[in-house]
Amino acid sequence: MQHRVYGRWSSCNDVDKCGDGAHNCDRHVVCGDLAGSFSCICNTGYSGNGVTCSNDNQCVTNTHNCAGNASCGDIGLCWKTDTPRPH
Repeated sequence: MQHRVYGRWSSCNDVDKCGDGAHNCDRHVVCGDLAGSFSCICNTGYSGNGVTCSNDNQCVTNTHNCAGNASCGDIGLCWKTDTPRPH
């Protein structure tokens, strides 16, 4: 990134906002560093604007990968219906 300062060119180093924590992203995001800014994208299984991300219950939204003979638990947990639920 170049900025003109008092009639001459000077280089400025961009700060990694994601790496140094200088962002306001939720903890359930992928933070992307951009020149002079950053972006926040909610992780898979979460939805929101990146500053706030809420857990999507995969059992309720039917986006889990559980087999037909398995029970579903939030965050993608699946278990056989004839075994105790995992902790």
